[in-house]
Amino acid sequence: MNVLVTDNIDPECDRVLKAAGFSVTRADAASPEKLAELVPGAEVLLVRSTTKIEAPLLSEARRLQLIGRAGEGIDNIDVDAATRLGIIVMNAPGANTSSVAEHACGMLLAAARRITAADASLRAGNWEKKNFCGTELRGKTLGIIGFGKIGREVSRRMQSFGMSIMAFDPMVPEEYAARFRIRLTGLDELLQRSDAVTIHASLNDATRNLIDRDRFRKMKDGVLLVNCARGGIVNEADLAEALTGGKVGMAALDVFRDEPPAPESPLLDSPNVILTPHIAGSTKEALKRAAVQIAEQIVDWKRNGRYNGAVNASAIELASDPAIRPWLELAEKLGAMTALENNRKEERVSIAVSGEFLRKFTPVLEPALLKGLLGASEKTKINYISASAIAEEQGITVETGSTGEHPDYSNLLCISSGPPEEERTICGTVFEETPRIVMIDDYRLEFRPEGCVLLYRNQDRPGVLAGVAELLLRKNINVAALSLSRRERNQTAMTAIALDGMADENLAREVSALDGVLSAILFRL
Repeated sequence: MNVLVTDNIDPECDRVLKAAGFSVTRADAASPEKLAELVPGAEVLLVRSTTKIEAPLLSEARRLQLIGRAGEGIDNIDVDAATRLGIIVMNAPGANTSSVAEHACGMLLAAARRITAADASLRAGNWEKKNFCGTELRGKTLGIIGFGKIGREVSRRMQSFGMSIMAFDPMVPEEYAARFRIRLTGLDELLQRSDAVTIHASLNDATRNLIDRDRFRKMKDGVLLVNCARGGIVNEADLAEALTGGKVGMAALDVFRDEPPAPESPLLDSPNVILTPHIAGSTKEALKRAAVQIAEQIVDWKRNGRYNGAVNASAIELASDPAIRPWLELAEKLGAMTALENNRKEERVSIAVSGEFLRKFTPVLEPALLKGLLGASEKTKINYISASAIAEEQGITVETGSTGEHPDYSNLLCISSGPPEEERTICGTVFEETPRIVMIDDYRLEFRPEGCVLLYRNQDRPGVLAGVAELLLRKNINVAALSLSRRERNQTAMTAIALDGMADENLAREVSALDGVLSAILFRL
């Protein structure tokens, strides 16, 4: 498998990959033109934060299966575009946690004591002790925005300085935060009560410009602000205004909206700002740790089908459980049957599961169903990564639900589609690790969803099956298995016939024309 490595990732990464049999190509500091030349031949692409992986580049990466980020932040990767193309995006969470936390704490200490300004003054020949009276952190309140791994490490370190800690993170339960002796609070309260604020959140639509003019107005006068997370969370123009007005006493920034910041940025000339060039995670230990971790995750993915660190494939991790694999095959077959039966693209599909075992795997059954549903007609690559995104683009909505225990089956998977007045339902289960269809609408019949299967609905009267058998005989088609069901005597019935080999496309049309047959479809599964 070909791996393209960029961004001067530690060579330990190459060693791990080569030892596992991967072919590694280096393209450190490659130009966009060179990258566009190399990417089409890559099956795995490894980057840090410099290389921008955007939709136009990905559209040319026809062999690419996985993008690995030797680090945690992924804002230089168009994850949505990768997902639509079925490409896994994987990072190395936690590899640089200690380094970033230490840098953030160092920045806070430097801001509190104005260390960089004092250093510059002394180097300029001045001795200005009175001008650099600092702020003691002991007894002060630190507000942490984002209480993930890095936020927790900052909390632990700054508690040793005697600081009280508050945190804002809507994803963290209060009882969990209490383990770290901190109090969760709303963002506005945190800003109002904190003497210093440090940011450790990811950049997304909810956090972009999170700290703006209105939020600065809520802060204490002279507050200390640290951002070692992502540029764009703090509105830089509003920060410059807050620094000039004294609302922010000192700011310490490692990240910027544009990197490097434009020469005309007012932050570059502010005496009350400490700036570093996005180096919080850049220690020898962290860079090596991230390189080895992402390489080992890629090896584990290829050898064992595990998706550790995948940011766009949370459900697919469930697919690595051997117990669910025949059910995933069943879901794909149900999706394919739904597409072929209706001969059109569905706008609504619902999944209903019955049974304790299936309920815990519901998240991965949806992409499996959509893979089968879309695969028959979609020209783009459909897999468990891309299926949901492509379905959304096509206006297909999926509803999932759970039903009570079924009287006949310990676990049952049902797919329904079409408008309410024309809804069709296909149900299946797994016997001895083999998928079986056991119900179509309210017809109970059983067959394996594989190979060529003729399904027809007919009037329940003598001679219909004989007519179909005679047609198959004339066409020299052998019957491998047969299952039939009826609702009530002398009304309608349904028959499924598994055929040896592959029948021609005209078979369903010819069966439909037989006396007593109401409709027929040929599945090629």
